Amino acid sequence: MRKEKRPSDKRYVQEYEAYVARMQTLFEHDEAMAYAVGGGDFSKVGQWELGLLVDVGLRDGHRIIDVGCGSGRLAAALTGRFGDRISYLGLDIVQTMLDHAKSVSDPSYHFAMNTELAIPAPDASCDFIVFFSVVTHLLHEESFRYLRDAARALKPDGRLALTFLESKQNWAIFERVVEVSQDPSISEPLVMFIERPMLEVWADRLGLEIERVLSPGPSEQMFAILRPISA
Repeated sequence: MRKEKRPSDKRYVQEYEAYVARMQTLFEHDEAMAYAVGGGDFSKVGQWELGLLVDVGLRDGHRIIDVGCGSGRLAAALTGRFGDRISYLGLDIVQTMLDHAKSVSDPSYHFAMNTELAIPAPDASCDFIVFFSVVTHLLHEESFRYLRDAARALKPDGRLALTFLESKQNWAIFERVVEVSQDPSISEPLVMFIERPMLEVWADRLGLEIERVLSPGPSEQMFAILRPISA
């Protein structure tokens, strides 16, 4: 018997395709690409993300997968710092953003469309897998599936980095989400909050431990680094 898809299946693809298309009607290309990944200072946020990763061990020779690479905010920063001295794969669900990311990145960097909640890499093959502004737009069960596969692909001494929203630290954002939900004329991608105790449970179930959590930076989201418990 053929299994019927639930309404939520690949919802995130349609939502973000529509959102990016809308940004392109409102702004010039480069500005639209910045708004498509949350707005703000494209370069400043990318440098903040880069600094966090370097601080926890990203170095020459590492293999990094950038899940939800968007329009290349992190990739551009990595290009300036490392160039081709790292192995980089950027994944996203919108081709327009992948094309822009490629245009601002080192020629050695690879980019791929990936609409599945899975990491296209062998077991224990990645030094870093990062999820910047990804789990904030997925249902909890979708996020857990994605992180579960990321844990599979991490090296025993690898690191999984993610940004997330929690009520206590991001209340202003939560209030805005409440207001938007009451206005049928506004159509934006889903915004999900993950409270710290839930993240701790997830990490334990995935065989990971939370190495550190930092308060919001320029992206307004919390930042967490997870590592395999054996690391």
